[in-house]
Amino acid sequence: MGIQAILRYECKKQCVSWKLALAVGCQVVVFGCAFLLMRAAQLGKLLDVLLFAQMWLVLLAAPIFAIIGREPTHGETPVHPFGIALSKWLGCSIQAVIFWVFTLLVLVGAFGWRGAELLYILVKSHSLFLVLLLFGALLGLLCGFVCRQATHAVQLSYLIIGLLITDVFWFPPLVQQNIGSWTPLLLHLNPFVALSAILHVDLFRTPYLYEVSRISSYSYVYPAWYWTVLWYSLGVGVCLLLVCWRIHVARPDTWKRLHA
Repeated sequence: MGIQAILRYECKKQCVSWKLALAVGCQVVVFGCAFLLMRAAQLGKLLDVLLFAQMWLVLLAAPIFAIIGREPTHGETPVHPFGIALSKWLGCSIQAVIFWVFTLLVLVGAFGWRGAELLYILVKSHSLFLVLLLFGALLGLLCGFVCRQATHAVQLSYLIIGLLITDVFWFPPLVQQNIGSWTPLLLHLNPFVALSAILHVDLFRTPYLYEVSRISSYSYVYPAWYWTVLWYSLGVGVCLLLVCWRIHVARPDTWKRLHA
């Protein structure tokens, strides 16, 4: 079984009609719930809340689709571990990517005609979403290889993502002094901060978050969104290497035959 056969098998497995319908339906429900909660929290205008809700959906959906869709490759194959990891990664991401394309088209149709600035915001935000989607899928795939049970893999991936998106809430109480020096790092790692920079929204001074986050008490500047894209792109590379290593450890005999 070569890399093309593995990729074709993974895509075919994920593109079964009932699986696609179930995946899209679940994503619509999660997106709707996130939108209502964020609308109630007054996180911004209609487009701002829609994009914040979509980011929340991307961070939740990508890992779990990868974990559910992960399964051992049947049979022995001389394919390099990188090829196997890449095929599984792309195959497990396809359901989330389909919804990403769908929402991009809908939002462009609904808001893109209002001006070039809104269209540019949609392009930048969905570029960020795509990188986060690929990172989340690889993270879920890695956690699926590390943990024997899917429930443990989901818990581990959500723990990591939860730490990344809530760093500005839990980190300041741990560091009572010189918190200002840590602020840029916290902001760079938080994907919601990058989206706030794209939307020109001061997220931490919205009514609800102003009360619960201490970071609003310090002087800070939102980093450019592309820095977050860069860091998470590096995270994609690191996770991909770790997945390749995990496949290599699990299949040493195939690896030896490959280089014989």
